[in-house]
Amino acid sequence: MDDTCRHRGGGRERSAGRSRACRVKYKAEIDGLNPTVANIEAQLRQARYYLDNTTLVAPEDGRIINLQVQPGVVAGTRRVGGIAALIVEADRYLLATFFQENLKYVQPGQPVEVALDLYPGQIFAGKVDSIWRANGVGQYLPSDEIPKFGPSPANTPQGQYAVKILLDDPEQSKFPIGAQGIAAIYTSGEHGAWAALRKVSIRAHSWFNWLYPINF
Repeated sequence: MDDTCRHRGGGRERSAGRSRACRVKYKAEIDGLNPTVANIEAQLRQARYYLDNTTLVAPEDGRIINLQVQPGVVAGTRRVGGIAALIVEADRYLLATFFQENLKYVQPGQPVEVALDLYPGQIFAGKVDSIWRANGVGQYLPSDEIPKFGPSPANTPQGQYAVKILLDDPEQSKFPIGAQGIAAIYTSGEHGAWAALRKVSIRAHSWFNWLYPINF
């Protein structure tokens, strides 16, 4: 009840009128439901909504690393940083960066061999999926300043492009994020003198990784 219903002062007639008004107000119904009951049920629905949202569901299968929350911590839209990093297991791919002139004959579907430092002595086969023909060097932020064009400093590295490579190995979980290595793209197939030299070079790199961790 509101303050009017709780007020006890005034004359006898006023008190009787207030009592009748309070009884009418208390017994009133909205669509067959008492307002007090409706208000409590609304609060219960809101509490259940908040409870349901305490469980975070990932959009894809994967694993969580760098978890920053614990039971009891509030994670909302105004949080400054992320609460965790989700590593998705499906649709893995590898990016190999090349100087722009080296991509003249690279096309999707060409065979690739990859040597990862994580697996010394092993060579993984794959295919070129696409070329990411974009580089942050060519990006200009909106500004009222006129761009200044001139020769790049001698120590500025040339902007490279990335080649997206899909590996043939069905066990994609063995290729973690951040793994490094080298890749050889065979633009004319895997036969011929140049292809043979590249095969020897990438295998030498992979086998030399056996020697690096040895404490001589």
